[in-house]
Amino acid sequence: MSRVLTEKHEIFLDALKRKKAFMDPYSIKTINEPSEGVKMVAVKQNPRSILSIENPSEALQLAAVGKNPNSAELIKHIENPSEEVQLTAVKKNGDVIKYIKNPSEEVQLAAVKQYFNSFEEIKIFEIKESVKEYIVSKDANLLFMFENPSEDLKMIAINKDHYVITRLKNPSVELVEQAMKIDKKKKQQNDEN
Repeated sequence: MSRVLTEKHEIFLDALKRKKAFMDPYSIKTINEPSEGVKMVAVKQNPRSILSIENPSEALQLAAVGKNPNSAELIKHIENPSEEVQLTAVKKNGDVIKYIKNPSEEVQLAAVKQYFNSFEEIKIFEIKESVKEYIVSKDANLLFMFENPSEDLKMIAINKDHYVITRLKNPSVELVEQAMKIDKKKKQQNDEN
């Protein structure tokens, strides 16, 4: 007659599985029916062990991509990561945006803030206006990488570096007046020094 496992037995087995997962995170693929806790031990010990977990939960995905900048690249192996998982990954390593399909405006902006040059990876997507504004506010000359930049974007560029006006074709009166105002202010500051 076979005996039924008691709660005490189940607790022991789970603890033993956790210990095994801690000692050898890749053993997760051989552990019979690992609990979420056992999986988490493996992922925290070695984020790459998530590759051996079928349909990992969002908590496991967050633990894997959030561990360090290198583990953020694991996002390329996660099918349909949530926006929170995407944000966690790009905040660790902005360059991983290249692995994210159709990143939201918030994800794009977080990537560019973490690693400014990640905007080069975003070019394959449609860069959102707020991301363009952030990019141009950091380097006015990057205005010219965008096709048909908006008037607002041009104004941000001029406010950053009024010499940008010299490269614009057919600038509006408002843009020229803003450049004139900035130039006048700079001349006054130079005269005072």
